[in-house]
Amino acid sequence: MALARPVFFTARTRVTPVQIKRAIYHAKSLCEDTPNCKIAWEIVEELTAELARQHEEELYDQTSKPWPTSKSQ
Repeated sequence: MALARPVFFTARTRVTPVQIKRAIYHAKSLCEDTPNCKIAWEIVEELTAELARQHEEELYDQTSKPWPTSKSQ
């Protein structure tokens, strides 16, 4: 019997490092010969990827702002 993979993120949500730590703990606790182990680790992977994407977006937002112009030219 195949397990259906649950959908957790339908829209972009803010991910925190604490959520990732909790997901890792949850995955480790499920990985004692249970079929949900793979799903739990996929969730960890998705959370980690989303956090990385958010960091990249923040860096882009910081570097893409126009340079301040001097009005005394």
